[in-house]
Amino acid sequence: MRSRHSAVRPLPATFCRTGPLVPYIEDFGASLVSEGYTHDSLRTKCRLVGELSAWLTQEGAPLAELNAERLQQFYAHRHGGRHRGDARTEEQLLAFLRERGAVPHPIMNAEPNEIGEAIAAYERFLRNERGVSTSTLKVYLAIVRSFLRRRFAGGEPRLADLQAEDLHQFILQESRRVGVRQTERIMLVLRSFTRFLKARGAIELDLSAAVTAAPARYPVPLPKTLEAREIKRLLAGCDRGTPCGRRDYAILLLFARLGLRSGEVVSLTLDDLDWERSEIIVRGKGSRQDRLPLPRDVGMALVDYLRFARPVSPTRHVFIRMQAPWRGFSSSASLSSLMRRALRRVGLTPPSNGTHILRHSLATQLLRRGASLREIGQLLRHQQLKTTQIYAMVDIKALRGVAQRWMGGAP
Repeated sequence: MRSRHSAVRPLPATFCRTGPLVPYIEDFGASLVSEGYTHDSLRTKCRLVGELSAWLTQEGAPLAELNAERLQQFYAHRHGGRHRGDARTEEQLLAFLRERGAVPHPIMNAEPNEIGEAIAAYERFLRNERGVSTSTLKVYLAIVRSFLRRRFAGGEPRLADLQAEDLHQFILQESRRVGVRQTERIMLVLRSFTRFLKARGAIELDLSAAVTAAPARYPVPLPKTLEAREIKRLLAGCDRGTPCGRRDYAILLLFARLGLRSGEVVSLTLDDLDWERSEIIVRGKGSRQDRLPLPRDVGMALVDYLRFARPVSPTRHVFIRMQAPWRGFSSSASLSSLMRRALRRVGLTPPSNGTHILRHSLATQLLRRGASLREIGQLLRHQQLKTTQIYAMVDIKALRGVAQRWMGGAP
């Protein structure tokens, strides 16, 4: 009896017989098999690669020149153009070829001038010296690019020409378009970027001093929470007789018992589970790592998922998709969708349906059981106590005990 791999491994080469992609088609097909793609999906993807390889030969184009522009030319000449699913296949193929050095990586900062060099240097600074996450990095760079392109639109870009007035004008324009929170974020990024420019010697004056902190013009909202019985109902709604239910149950327990953030669950790897010490390594903001005790019920849920539900995959991420490709979640948005489905499944409609509601609920329950704010802050890995103090506002009963009687009220 032939194994699954022996039945599908010979398939890729039958669709790619000529062109520069022939040496790569077998390994590319094997990578698709390892990610859980079916025989039919594999055939469709390899057929596209074969057509692309033959077209490159026809055009006399070397493989190293394969990029988005070349792909557009290919689809323009291909019968039927781009089909459904082709975009995903080309994305996988380009990533595969880049890992092997057959195709160069795209240049993120295309500006061939002083601005492009400064943005690239700032990106390296944030990533390597500040340990900024990828998602935060994208936000910072988007704001910096928007500011510089608007400032130097139609003129020669010279960072030395930057003035405090340029910062003020950009912030004022953006504040009319976005809310207070986003305006404060823009000001934070501009302070960081101008300090970086000053340290690098690109500007003479420290323009960060010209960007003062914006006053908070909004009330601090109370954390949205679920009651203990509602959390129990939410967990019970996971069908643990199915692989997806086992995975979702383990994820929700990490939120409910340890107060993890979505990004921390997404980045969790098999190496972060220390079974001998019954601990879990949490990789938080700013490349921070913390060890937390692994509660028994959480550990049992993880073991149940890893042994009986997790697909066999080369990825080291603990939680992965249940459909091909078998990879870790691409972002925290996937877990937000998981949370919304879980709430809808049991008929819960809280004021917030994000995963953070379980983190808030844990802190609130601990406070009501007598835990101190410092203890709660340590569990939630807050760097400052003032971040934890907002939970004191949720304990209404305790607040009533210390509230003074209003002089104008009834005796």
